[in-house]
Amino acid sequence: MAKTTMGSGRAWLAGGVLLALVVAKHWLGVTVSAGAVAASCGPSWFHLDMVDIGAAVAVVAYLTHELWLEQRARYATITRELGEVGRMRKVERDPLTGLSNQRAFDSVAASRLAAGENLAVLLLDLHDFDGINDQYGYSFGDALLHQVGDRLRAVVYDAKSVAHLFSDEFGILAPSDPSVEDVHGLALHLLRTLDAPFTHDGVCVRVSANIGIAQAPQDGGDAAALMQAATHALRAAKEAGRGVWRVYDPAMRDTASVLRKALPAAIAHGEIVPYYQPIVDLTTSRVAGLEVLARWNHPSRGLLLPRLFVDLAEAEGQLSELTLSLLRQVVLDAADWPDTLFFAFNVAPSQLRDVDSFVLAQTEEPTLPPHRVEVELTEQELIRDLDATRDVVRELRSRGTRVALDDFGAGHGNFYHLRNIPFDRLKIDKEFVLDMVNDSRAEVCVQSIVQAAQRLGIDVTAEGVSTPEIAARVGALGCRFVQGSLFSMPVPAEEVGELLVRLGTVAAASERRLVPAEG
Repeated sequence: MAKTTMGSGRAWLAGGVLLALVVAKHWLGVTVSAGAVAASCGPSWFHLDMVDIGAAVAVVAYLTHELWLEQRARYATITRELGEVGRMRKVERDPLTGLSNQRAFDSVAASRLAAGENLAVLLLDLHDFDGINDQYGYSFGDALLHQVGDRLRAVVYDAKSVAHLFSDEFGILAPSDPSVEDVHGLALHLLRTLDAPFTHDGVCVRVSANIGIAQAPQDGGDAAALMQAATHALRAAKEAGRGVWRVYDPAMRDTASVLRKALPAAIAHGEIVPYYQPIVDLTTSRVAGLEVLARWNHPSRGLLLPRLFVDLAEAEGQLSELTLSLLRQVVLDAADWPDTLFFAFNVAPSQLRDVDSFVLAQTEEPTLPPHRVEVELTEQELIRDLDATRDVVRELRSRGTRVALDDFGAGHGNFYHLRNIPFDRLKIDKEFVLDMVNDSRAEVCVQSIVQAAQRLGIDVTAEGVSTPEIAARVGALGCRFVQGSLFSMPVPAEEVGELLVRLGTVAAASERRLVPAEG
């Protein structure tokens, strides 16, 4: 063993000497004798001859090759281990937002439930994310999702407790207190976190969301049951409007199916009726028109808002029938009111496919004159098929019917639509108007919208006017028409006559002005 070690050491030393000889000859231009080198090495046992040199070369080559193989094997092992770690991280991470994905979310929820923790699942869904994707492109949508994820992560400090589940839906895990006050507070905090505008590549959009909440153990003992319950709660929240959260209730499972079965009879028996909200002209302080809003007088569930049944009617192919039923009732109601009033109808996306299925469709029955009808479209309809919408708008206007763009500024208002489609009216979204109170930038935006519309010859209505201060401010910015709770919430037909008197629209009313003429 000692001999082998000595031989190996001599071979390495010989290899070093050989290298020194080569370097000296090549760079210094001198020749060093083997004997001189051997003498200079000192030990009497060392003797360098051509055989030793050849052996040294062979040994150095062999050892170098072995070392290279060993290092390559170690590198492959490390790479494989790192790759496995990376693969596992990718399996548990959403590549778009960097948050946990559905698999990791379910795993963490299952582990915490198995440990006996009282857990709440919150499902957060962004409003009209598909519309943003369609309008600004998928790269913009991806950037928006990443920013949303960052904001949610800032609220939920445990990174494993917030996840991007799919598309526009996020999941949050939180401790569940029996009083649910903490869960309510978290839901409110999450929604408020999304209030501020999102900006990417010079484009600014506003996004709202809904949240559905389910809690263990009362709503489910495992992750799958909690997710299903939270999904029902989320659906109920979306039906209640933007920026709303709901806690799961077992009755939520049955609501949709019950309403679906009752809908045909409700339409036939006139249970779904028009309510009216006034649109006030600030220059005269009188009602210029009435927006028609459907309400279902359900025999056991009370007064239902349209978001609970309009989508059902559309899915069941009953929307046109519902629309004509409302039109008949509006025609009868309007006979008792001044003929100067116009009536604004919201139009669903499916009704854009056929102009003759609209609320203003000419039938053999008595109907409203076209100039007293105003059709309201939202940007969702425009985005789905801009060219088809442009053709529909032109057809409607050729009949003498006015067309309005509703909820402008709700998420992704775009002046492109004002330039390319001949609208008669622009309705500024109520959230934009309400923000004027505390946000000077919102007021600048409203002013820009009003000025642009005026130059295009388009009337402007500010929605959500709830105080005299807001009415005065939008009036000072040049907005002629207003609508909101300051004047009236939507009311049934039997209350409209009194409303018109109160707001000075009929002869018996006083001529007082609601808003001072000077800002």
